Amino acid sequence: MRETKLRKPESLLCQAAIYEFFDDVIPNQVCTSKAFEKWREKAEAENPDILCFTEEAICYPQLHPFAEDDYPDEVIHGEFSYPVYYQLEPGEPQDGLTFGCSLSYLRDLPDWLGEWLVMGFLKEKVHLLLKGLPKELRIACQPHEKRAEAFVSSTTPSGDLIDTLSLYLTRDLGRIIEPTNFNLEALPPHLKPSYWVGDDDGKEVASGQDLAALRQRLETKLAEWFDEQSSTWEQRGLKHFPKDKLPSEVTIQQTPGYPALVDEGKTVGVRCFSDNDSAQTAHRLGLVRLAELRLKDQVNHVRNPFPLDALSKSLLPFLGRAGKHNLAHLVALTIDTALGGTETNAPKIRDAESFDERVIPLRGELFDHAQAVAKIVGLVIEHYQNVSQQVEDQRSGLYSESILDIDRQLEDLFTPGFLLRGWAPRLKQYPRYFKAMGARMTRMLSAPPNKDLQKLERILPFERAYRERLTDWDSKPLETPMALRAFGWQLQEFRVAVFAPEIGTAAKVSEKRLEKALEGL
Repeated sequence: MRETKLRKPESLLCQAAIYEFFDDVIPNQVCTSKAFEKWREKAEAENPDILCFTEEAICYPQLHPFAEDDYPDEVIHGEFSYPVYYQLEPGEPQDGLTFGCSLSYLRDLPDWLGEWLVMGFLKEKVHLLLKGLPKELRIACQPHEKRAEAFVSSTTPSGDLIDTLSLYLTRDLGRIIEPTNFNLEALPPHLKPSYWVGDDDGKEVASGQDLAALRQRLETKLAEWFDEQSSTWEQRGLKHFPKDKLPSEVTIQQTPGYPALVDEGKTVGVRCFSDNDSAQTAHRLGLVRLAELRLKDQVNHVRNPFPLDALSKSLLPFLGRAGKHNLAHLVALTIDTALGGTETNAPKIRDAESFDERVIPLRGELFDHAQAVAKIVGLVIEHYQNVSQQVEDQRSGLYSESILDIDRQLEDLFTPGFLLRGWAPRLKQYPRYFKAMGARMTRMLSAPPNKDLQKLERILPFERAYRERLTDWDSKPLETPMALRAFGWQLQEFRVAVFAPEIGTAAKVSEKRLEKALEGL
């Protein structure tokens, strides 16, 4: 195994040293197997270790000492350990390192952990990455071997390897080294990690080099396993808050779980989710349903009719492709706001007492909350109407390609379930987005079409990547992962920064920030 770890087949053991060891221990007259067994029985009775040898005794003396810690049989991260398998089969897919992981631990295996391999392999990997840099940067990093050794000895594996190496070299050399300067494809196969996933009985479930693809392929199996393990949390048909407090997180078979209320239509239930994003969305919708059951008369008073102005009321059903649900979502938005929901988190209500403290006062306050929400929605619709009229006026003119892009932006802002995608805090940003669209069109119409299209080129790569990732969530928009939602809002802010910088953005945004966010999706 040591030769396999060092990738030096038949290079460690000295056959002559082995011969000399046994020649010294075994008497000359022992020259048959029968005589050897008779001698061994007596010799081991007096000295059980007589035929045991040390590594130093049988290996070539000129070899450097073998550092066990550089070639571990398992890698530990947090509370979990992942076995490491070494293969020496050049040209075969399994050549190099394979990280083992049980299905139940798969979600907790960091994407970056395998990139660092083990310390015994890392120096070679970094050395080759430096040698593969563009010529000017490659020269600046010389001597490569010493610089690779310095990086490995001074860095603790954590986070993306290439990002860490780029930052280290930038600081060390005093010049910018970008992650894109490294050629990962040129690395030999044994420096690219593989992954093996097994079930609780140790049987293989899947294997491969693309960890993200493995997770996606096993998503259904993982969900089934988690549902089975977390079934003790399941409750159904509730019309009141559960008797026992719902913890925000539990551990199930060493895997984090997130209990939450779920909306069942006429009742609520309890379920344990495997990710916090899904739990937050489910819990806030469950709280809304439970509040509706408690405040039936007040909710009916708000719903019929909702306190919108006449224009907003007439246009509400036509916003987005699922406009028929907009009124119900508007009521849910009002209740969520009244309970204390934020853009990314459900109201912090986890027990019956806290629920009562929030809900009982709403008997006299819910309509006021509805009026505040109606004011926001009315402002959104007013700005939308202005922009949509400008769009229609220019649809078939010289600027049609830019207009199609604004159509895409509007489609994203009014995607099915848009009122509950970012909840009230994000909805308040819509008027600013519409102002930016109006400023864009004013500027666009006073210049040749290519001016706006040049700016659009900065947007399109991110727009395409975003829409590709949204495809899996078209049928369940409210289950879209928070990170993907956040990227969509970042993209909206980037549009403001590119087309109408005078309007201002809610947070810093740039191509680099968007690229970084994409890597995490």
